[in-house]
Amino acid sequence: MGTWITFSDDQSNKLRMFKAVKGVLDGLAPVIAIKPKFADTFTRYTAQVAKIEQMGETKDEQRTGKTRTKNEFKETLILESRRLMGLAENYGVGINNPEIIDACKTSKSVMQKMREADLLSKVKEIRTLLNANKVSLVDFDITQQVITEYEGMVDTFDEKLSSTGSSLSMSSAATKLLKQYFTECDSILAELDNFMFGINTTNQAEYVQYTEARKIDDLGIRHKQDPPPAPPEPGTPDA
Repeated sequence: MGTWITFSDDQSNKLRMFKAVKGVLDGLAPVIAIKPKFADTFTRYTAQVAKIEQMGETKDEQRTGKTRTKNEFKETLILESRRLMGLAENYGVGINNPEIIDACKTSKSVMQKMREADLLSKVKEIRTLLNANKVSLVDFDITQQVITEYEGMVDTFDEKLSSTGSSLSMSSAATKLLKQYFTECDSILAELDNFMFGINTTNQAEYVQYTEARKIDDLGIRHKQDPPPAPPEPGTPDA
């Protein structure tokens, strides 16, 4: 599954806690192994933590890179569009064609401020205009090769918009799924709290390590000063 997610500070802090808890419980493997329900819960927990980590393996920089490349190409397209529009406008003035003149009046700054969908419509309009007048435009240095290359630029921009929209949609869906994974992991962790409380008298050192691991160390958000909440002290389940 391709995802474009950068964990938030809160998510990163919580994931560190999840992994710290797993580390403590890995050390309790012999104890957990003889308690089937405990073992099953820990197995589900381990799998859930792994799912969360996998969601963050492909970072948001991939989508950012696509967006940056698209924006650079967009600027190149605008510059070439304005160059061709200027030449076509000269042709329109020469034959006194208001339609051509008006179509080519849009300035560079206006095009840069357009919504991308509107810009795409504009460059497609220019492409159509060039093709409709290509015989006459040869005298204005707009050859068939120039038009063909411009058509390729327009098509590429169209593809980049579609690709970015698809990536953003995937990212949004993946972000929702990641939140669901964290919620599910919290639920499983609450079950583990119960099991750990049940062995706190026989494995006191490990229980202290567990409670320390359960604290969320706020490493990512420096301005927060409140101490993390202590883990709950639940009842003892039937192991």
